[in-house]
Amino acid sequence: MKVFFNSLKQYIQKIKRLIPDGSISKKEFEFFVSFLKKHADIREVGEIGFNAGLSSYAFLSARDDVKVTSFDIGEHEYSRKASAHIDS
Repeated sequence: MKVFFNSLKQYIQKIKRLIPDGSISKKEFEFFVSFLKKHADIREVGEIGFNAGLSSYAFLSARDDVKVTSFDIGEHEYSRKASAHIDS
């Protein structure tokens, strides 16, 4: 789990350079990961409002078989940059 949180910490540092605000708390992040690990039957997540992508990162970090479809109006340049980062 330490490696995972080091990776999360690096991701957050990169994203914080791109975004002025908008995030989820560590507790929310852990909830999403834990919930998806407990519910292996959930393999697809629809997300309204990608923003900085931290929720998407949590969903995708839970398990390798999770797929996320996010919808965002694309108002902020940082959302596009964060999306490209997650896609890579």
